[in-house]
Amino acid sequence: MNHDRFDILIRKYQNDELEGAEKELMDQWFDSLDTNQDHRWTTTEIESLKRKIMAKIEQKDQPVSSRSAVFKEWVPYAAAILLFATLGSVYYLYYRTNEVHVPSLSDVQILIDQGDVEPGKNKATLTMADGTTIDLSETHSGIIMDEGKIRYENGKTVLDVDNNRVEEEIPYATLSVPRGGQYQVLLPDGSKVWLNSASSLRYPLRFSESERVVELEGEAYFEVAGQQNLAGKRIPFKVLSTNQVIDVLGTKFNVLAYTDEADTRTVLVSGSVRVAKPDRKGAKVLLPGEESLVGNSSDIKVRPVNVEAAIAWKSGIFHFDETPFPQMLKQIARWYDIDVVYEGVQPKDVFSGKMSRNVNLQVLVKFLRDSGIKLQIEGKKLIVKNKN
Repeated sequence: MNHDRFDILIRKYQNDELEGAEKELMDQWFDSLDTNQDHRWTTTEIESLKRKIMAKIEQKDQPVSSRSAVFKEWVPYAAAILLFATLGSVYYLYYRTNEVHVPSLSDVQILIDQGDVEPGKNKATLTMADGTTIDLSETHSGIIMDEGKIRYENGKTVLDVDNNRVEEEIPYATLSVPRGGQYQVLLPDGSKVWLNSASSLRYPLRFSESERVVELEGEAYFEVAGQQNLAGKRIPFKVLSTNQVIDVLGTKFNVLAYTDEADTRTVLVSGSVRVAKPDRKGAKVLLPGEESLVGNSSDIKVRPVNVEAAIAWKSGIFHFDETPFPQMLKQIARWYDIDVVYEGVQPKDVFSGKMSRNVNLQVLVKFLRDSGIKLQIEGKKLIVKNKN
């Protein structure tokens, strides 16, 4: 069997690059993932099933309609291939989804325990300069600054703000998103920010004429609006985060700056940003499709990056791209507000694939168990048992 061809097909399907008969066949396969997947497949069985799939795909002269009958014979085992088809130590956590915002897997029939851990949701608090704290509505996805008021996206007022009062120091607000939460904010200049779980953004209630500065802890996606002062000069936009300063030159980008991560990572989607350490030495200008890594070393590393995977979280999707197991579990722990405990050594596997973030924890755990990793859920604790 041509293993390389099969692996290429999996990757192309992930990237929506298949067309014609191949895509139609794979679509039918994924649409049929509503069968029992408890059978533990041997290597021989998996190889046999791979050969059957490749044989059907390579029959390009055969009408698709006649393939449908054959599908019914082997599609009950389709999920097993995706869970066990490996490229070295890369496991595919694969489920197809067409939705852009918070896709669901209602068509996938997987038994969920009644006491299962639910996924994150819209959840945040807003803290004002005077110490006032507001628990924001979970029925709304974000807040906006609008003519002296803080509102929800539907226009409902959260708080009246006297934004015209002259003060020596412009007051700041802090939007805090806990673990198991997400929220958005439209800043006073029209810039949009999406905050991921366990993140906070400190920002002014109005921006000065000289610069726009926000402070980030955690992870956020930015769409920065251009703004000029009365003299027609561009007002700089800066993002301060762990060990770095970002000078924004009109752009879309993602910043991951969690304190429990080894590096602060900035991924540029479009436009341009300059990333520097607080002392401004060794600054790097990113191009779209590049990522900077700022850590304890004196150098700032720049490398190509899978942009889609880096920003998928804001569209409600886990997208792993050869992600190390411990790093993947950090993402999962933040979103489900759970603690991860390792009994033994940390697995060295890396994972690739897409999956909705709008599923209960047991769905993800099932995939990981099928890849050979022993996991156990106890309340809000995920225990990884790996003796190797």
